[in-house]
Amino acid sequence: MMMNNEYLKLFLDSTDDELAELIVPIEKISGLDEFKSNKYGLSRITTFHPIATRMVIKDDGYYLGSRANHFVLLFGYTEHETWPNCIMLLTNHKGWLDITMFGLKAEVLKKEIFKESVL
Repeated sequence: MMMNNEYLKLFLDSTDDELAELIVPIEKISGLDEFKSNKYGLSRITTFHPIATRMVIKDDGYYLGSRANHFVLLFGYTEHETWPNCIMLLTNHKGWLDITMFGLKAEVLKKEIFKESVL
């Protein structure tokens, strides 16, 4: 899987609010659900390869549909062909770990800078 350096730049250079506007959820699994996302108990999240990280800190706040104090975002890719460049969000609220995968919104993908891979 090829990484697109422009996606990485967008991930690292966007403000927290800008990033929240650029991505959409793909899949969410929770410790509350024993990390099962389908009837076979499997998740495509298991093939995720992280490349870069960032953290958003809020005082018991909400960000990207989750509630926590610390929101850890990992930029990377999965081996699943429909999830090339994506962002994993890790949060823990009241002892329950949540993992949410995000992809870039379709309109962002159409922009000229994202049309060819740098690698």
